[in-house]
Amino acid sequence: MSWMRFLHRKRSDSELQDEIEAFLTEETAENEARGLTPDEARRLSQAGIKIWSVYQNRHRLPVDFSATKGKQEAEDALDYAKNVINQPTGSGIYFSADFDASQATFNSAIRPHFEAIAAAVASAGNPYRIGVYSSGAVCKSLLDAGLVRSAEARKLTERLAHLREVYATAGKLVAKDKEFVVTGPSGLVDAVMETGRKGITVQRYKGLGEMNAEQLWETTLDPNARSLLQVRMSHADSAEEIFSTLMGDLVEPRREFIQDNALSVSNLDV
Repeated sequence: MSWMRFLHRKRSDSELQDEIEAFLTEETAENEARGLTPDEARRLSQAGIKIWSVYQNRHRLPVDFSATKGKQEAEDALDYAKNVINQPTGSGIYFSADFDASQATFNSAIRPHFEAIAAAVASAGNPYRIGVYSSGAVCKSLLDAGLVRSAEARKLTERLAHLREVYATAGKLVAKDKEFVVTGPSGLVDAVMETGRKGITVQRYKGLGEMNAEQLWETTLDPNARSLLQVRMSHADSAEEIFSTLMGDLVEPRREFIQDNALSVSNLDV
């Protein structure tokens, strides 16, 4: 019922915060293997990695928000947090509004949605804090309305004045023959991602044997594009040590390895 992604999020010039986002989604064949179990969550927490739950059922258009939907989603998220992942009481559940909403959209759709969420959580005895995963403007509006209580949402609002100045007028992102109108940071990210995906097909493989011959040549064997790393017999001891640390029965060495190397990760697939 959930999938996760690992982030390096810069909080300040001198600090990097590692976080895991656990998105509560319908289980499908694609994301089934990515589920985060309670035992895995405890191990990650023990390693000093912050975990936070984001309930997101698209939430990228005004039609995704209403009082009726907010009530139902709050009940679903509460049930999932309590009965499926055993989320600690007092922690936060983040509800998404994943687009740059206008004030009119906030007033007519997003606010009633979060008012219904707040009412449902209150009727359940307020077992969890309500957070929001959205733009700075939406976060500030929900904070001012007293509908969310997360410290992270408050931090987002600190940059609101600067973002309003930057996006006071719509900008344009021009990429070759295509032009995007950008009205906020989320829109800019979407435009950049759409441009980057043009002409690219992303596939995942468990091993090289699953590739077609043409794919194997293009990604791995072509002498003009491949990278070769020399492996010596003397490397066997260090490889065995790392394998035993990460795959062995002892938790403590694995936790220490994660803590020591988390901030130096440049490519991570989860």
